[in-house]
Amino acid sequence: MAIQRIKIEGIEELTKQIMNLSDDKMKRRELLKILRRQAKPLLAAIKSKAPVADKAITIKGRTRLDGTKIETKTYERGNLQKSFVIKTGKSKQWPHVVVKPDSGKNAKYDGWYVHFLAYGTAHIQGDDFIKKGADEKLPTISVTASEELRRYVVKKTKQIPFIK
Repeated sequence: MAIQRIKIEGIEELTKQIMNLSDDKMKRRELLKILRRQAKPLLAAIKSKAPVADKAITIKGRTRLDGTKIETKTYERGNLQKSFVIKTGKSKQWPHVVVKPDSGKNAKYDGWYVHFLAYGTAHIQGDDFIKKGADEKLPTISVTASEELRRYVVKKTKQIPFIK
């Protein structure tokens, strides 16, 4: 899966000002709100570009080498589109969000197979729909994200008594 990074102009200056604000929990929460809001158009673009099967797909179960059985599973049409979510990173020092397919036992829509569709296999032609969706929205996101961060920093610095 292609990892897309956004470079925001003037982020170093904003970061210094944000670090001068008090209460790390509040800073992290506010930054994550801004980042989640900015990731929503990217999520929508990726979902719109994701391929949809013509019919439900069933993957037959098998037995692993260690003897455990993998159950047969059916994936409905549009499962991959519905599996994409915005996840918050766990880092306390560097707040970030990730747009990715949800997967695992507890996932309502399991998109574990996304890399096969994005990059292809010997039997499937790849279509990097994630990169296409990201390329479509990232220029807009970087501009609006930097503007929202700037507004947040200005608002919070005005709350500090000695800064006017």
